[in-house]
Amino acid sequence: MNGLFKFYTLLLLCFCFYTGAAQESLQKHTVSSGETIASIANKYMVTAYELQQANPGLTSGIKANDILNIPQSTIKSPQLKSVADSLRASIVSAPTEYTVKRGDTKFSLARRFGLTIKGLESRNPHIVPTLQEGQILNVPEERDSQSNLERYVVTRVDTKFGLARKFNTTIPELERINPHIVKMLLVGQTIKIPQHDTTAGTREQVPETKKTTVQQPTTPVNPSKKVLQTETTPVAKDVVAPKTKPSEKTIEKQIQTPPTVAKISEETTSKYSNLAASIKTSKQKKLLFVLPFSQSEYHAFKTDDRFEKVSDEFKKSHLEFYRGASMAIDSLKKLKLNIEVDILIAKNKIEKAEIKSLAKLQQVATYDGIILPYYDTIDEELAALIAEDNIPVVTASQVSNQNPSRNLYSALPSANLQRKKILDHLASKKGNVIVINDVDRDDSKTFIAEHAPNATIIDLKKNGTFNNDELIGKFKKNQVNYVILNSDRNSVFINTTNILLSELSNYTIQIAILESNLIPDKSDVSKKRYQILKMLFPSFTSAKATASQHHFTQTYLKKYKVLPTANVLSGFDITMDTLLRMAQEESFQNSAENHVTEYTHLKFDYEKNAKGGFSNQGIYILHYDTGSDIKEIN
Repeated sequence: MNGLFKFYTLLLLCFCFYTGAAQESLQKHTVSSGETIASIANKYMVTAYELQQANPGLTSGIKANDILNIPQSTIKSPQLKSVADSLRASIVSAPTEYTVKRGDTKFSLARRFGLTIKGLESRNPHIVPTLQEGQILNVPEERDSQSNLERYVVTRVDTKFGLARKFNTTIPELERINPHIVKMLLVGQTIKIPQHDTTAGTREQVPETKKTTVQQPTTPVNPSKKVLQTETTPVAKDVVAPKTKPSEKTIEKQIQTPPTVAKISEETTSKYSNLAASIKTSKQKKLLFVLPFSQSEYHAFKTDDRFEKVSDEFKKSHLEFYRGASMAIDSLKKLKLNIEVDILIAKNKIEKAEIKSLAKLQQVATYDGIILPYYDTIDEELAALIAEDNIPVVTASQVSNQNPSRNLYSALPSANLQRKKILDHLASKKGNVIVINDVDRDDSKTFIAEHAPNATIIDLKKNGTFNNDELIGKFKKNQVNYVILNSDRNSVFINTTNILLSELSNYTIQIAILESNLIPDKSDVSKKRYQILKMLFPSFTSAKATASQHHFTQTYLKKYKVLPTANVLSGFDITMDTLLRMAQEESFQNSAENHVTEYTHLKFDYEKNAKGGFSNQGIYILHYDTGSDIKEIN
């Protein structure tokens, strides 16, 4: 009995000893003002993730006087054998913390903080399975490696585009290294130029597949995430038989055509109607623009002004549109077309009563045509007011629904038209369609359910995740599995394609995007993913640029020292097409029904919708290919 008592006493003493030792090893830290999770983690040589594990409430942030549990560091102190070692050990990237935002990817974050994806994951092991919005990351302070940069003084003839091409880099990379040139490039500025590829080692990695080999193309094509915000876009190229054939008079007229129109005409005669060959110049044509600025305000901008100082994006997009429109008007005046142009000034949001008042004051019924670039509340109301006069109202706003007025023409294909174009193509292929649907995409989900009733829809959780096995379980061996990514989150795109790439050895898989503005930017997602999975998507423009767009781009670059934006290109094309149809012997409506046209950027293939208005059906179906880059599906 005495021996048993001694045994339990010894056991109790051992337990107390180890408990006390454990408590001593778990340090406490009182948060001081200005400290961050990353700085505390660095101080105790632990990771932010380890701090979060030791303090479950840490995800909501920290404040002064909070008491934190500090886990034991697993990092061994280096043995410094010399002064040189001590200096090298002291020169490290200053740690900071970063909260993951919606749209972030491992690739974009690694590039931003000068890390490889593996390096980012080693600092933050909690993101290895998936990167999620709200996670706190331990990252180095944003800075560039000076050893890989050279300095350059901007000259009078320099542009961002010219510098990027001259030094074999990109405009986004130049702006990243030189944030002071984002708004404007000025003569005399000193900028840093990467001597080599400054993004080496930070490219977003694509999981290897067992049966696909990718050949990197030499000429990348960047499909627009949002068509009205891209820098340049390939020119449209017809894939259907033209509705009219060119005549000998068409070719004769081209000789007298001014440069901008001439280059367009040279390529359009065999594929599109050349309306420039049949214009009637005897009668004046009055065109009204609805814009958020006056004519005098527009002319106050100089030819070398890029509208960088305009903070209102709505106004800026219209300034760019009208600059392209002005070039179209000048070109047609050289063809002796008598044009009178006026501007109706209107704010973005406007009440119905105000529209009627403005229309009456401006006497809109006296015009031969009206163009509203990007208003989404005025077009239908204004068209209805002058429907009886059959005056064409052309809008560049991408309305989702069909327009009811017979005189309203939607110049840009709507989101629903893009969706239907892709869904109809998939239906013709008789494949197995699976939709990865995000939580805020109810409108497109309803459209998909209506037009592709056999499609399987997998809804994402709020954090952008889903059950991997659920997706894999929907694949079929004997069919092409078309996976539609209906989300605007880059993280969803990457996480989903990771699964698809790992399953390529077991199934035939191709991804599809229903709207052009849902395609992730190539700077955030590796283009190899698009190629391996042969991404299918709608586009307003063809896969290949032609001399028409090249000529316009060079003309604009020479005049304004900058590449034309998509707003500029749309302004030129829509105005050119509208004026040429107004100047025909036949009515505007007959011209829209009988002639398919193209200029530098857009194809105009108007069709009457079920409600009576006209919608541009000029959509191309493109797909990435492993052998080349982007191909057009006939």
